[in-house]
Parts: sequence; structure tokens; C-alpha cells
Amino acid sequence: MGQEGENHAAIYSLCHSDHGWFDIYSPYDASFFAMHIRKFIPYVRDQFAQAAMGADVYWSGWECLPGVFMLLVIYYGLRKLNRKKFITSAWVFFTGTAIVIFMASSILIPKIERYSQGAAIDFFIQRQGEDCYVRTLGFKSYGELFYTQKAKPLNVQSYDINWLLTGNIDKPVYFVTKINRVDDYKKYEDLKELYRKNGFVFLKRMPK
Repeated sequence: MGQEGENHAAIYSLCHSDHGWFDIYSPYDASFFAMHIRKFIPYVRDQFAQAAMGADVYWSGWECLPGVFMLLVIYYGLRKLNRKKFITSAWVFFTGTAIVIFMASSILIPKIERYSQGAAIDFFIQRQGEDCYVRTLGFKSYGELFYTQKAKPLNVQSYDINWLLTGNIDKPVYFVTKINRVDDYKKYEDLKELYRKNGFVFLKRMPK
């Protein structure tokens, strides 16, 4: 999956997450919520969501432009509709919506991605050029495949998560899990915790 796919997955995971964070009904709602996101942390019960919402993301205020433009599209489109200019109204709505989607994809989604998986993506990028395996634990992500930019492993055993956790590995293995799932992997004594950031926990296992 390319970066655009990753970005769309990021905003979808936030807007429709099973953590019950929030539902985004417009680009304006998204930008307003994001610029004040830390104020909502005390009201969130999920441990991972709390940590992810604390990510350091810069919002200038211009991110509300897609929402403002959408309001203008609705206003102008309804005016044409009330005047029974149906073709013009339809053209305004379809074209305007397409522009709003493009603006949101370019302005909002990359920033929201920083909350949903920014720390993990940074970790994946740091593994580029390193002879190692990188896997996620307890959740699925295409980030380990896309951002690490690694070739297909030659050792077929590397596809077996149990071998990576307990087997006789032939090179270092990095794992990424979430703060509310890390306890499930404490039984693996060879795993060394590197650090934690924005709800993610980064682990490493070395060959013996």
C-alpha cells in the first residue's frame, strides 16, 4: 500500500476507531477537534488513545480551510437549487466536494496520521537500511512493509511470528506494539524494551 493508502487508513482509524474517540462529520470539525485535542484527554478512558492524543503535532489554524470551503459550497449550491438551476447546483456540489476531499487529504490527513501512528512510522523509517526484521504485535499495519523499504525476506521462517519471538533468529528483530497490549508479551524474556512514545512500545530481540 502506498503513502496515500496509509494516510487514508490513518484518518479512518481515528474517525471510526473502536476507542470511541470521536466521529468527524466535516473537515471543520476535524481541524477544530485536533487543535484542542489535549483538552479531551481527561475524558478518554482508553490508555492508548490518551497517549496518542498527546502527540506533538503543529496546527497553524489554516487547517480549517477545507471546512470553510465546504460551507461555501453548500451555501452556493443551495442558492442555485432554490433558483431551480439544478444542473448548476449539481455541478457545484460534485466539483466542490471533490475539491474539499483533495484539500482535506493534503492538509488534514497527514496531521491526523501523526496522532494515529506517527511514532510508529518514525520508528519504521529509522529501520531503513538496517539488516533486521520489523513486525507489529497485537495490531495490524502496513507501515512495517511500506516505511521500512525492505526487500522480501529470504528466510521463510521470518514470516512465523512465533519464530521471531522464540526461535533461533538470524538477525535482530524489532517489534512495535501498543501500550495497552505490551503486557501480553512480557513472558518473552528475550524482548528488550527500547522506549515508549505516543501509545506505542518499541521492543528488540537479538540473536543468541
